[in-house]
Amino acid sequence: LLELLPFRRNLKLGLAERQDGETTHVTLQGSDTFISLTRLNAVLEALPLTRAVRLNLDALHGMDHTTAQTLGEWLARRRKLGTPVEVSGPDHLIRPLGLAH
Repeated sequence: LLELLPFRRNLKLGLAERQDGETTHVTLQGSDTFISLTRLNAVLEALPLTRAVRLNLDALHGMDHTTAQTLGEWLARRRKLGTPVEVSGPDHLIRPLGLAH
């Protein structure tokens, strides 16, 4: 963890959420790492199950394995419940989520 301190500015995750009709748009910016995992989970788990979700990863610089696995599991749970989820972003970020892009 101490090794990450010099890079803390690059490790920040920006989260933006907005409602548009029946869809909730969530945009991630910066780096998505285990450091921001608790915050990311809180935002995602608070999203209503009755609304479609559009998750935008276009402004995300990177994502670690733990976060990709957690996000992939969240996506699978949402889809299993029948909630539409659309993910956009670069292939190198979407591929680890277990999604066909």
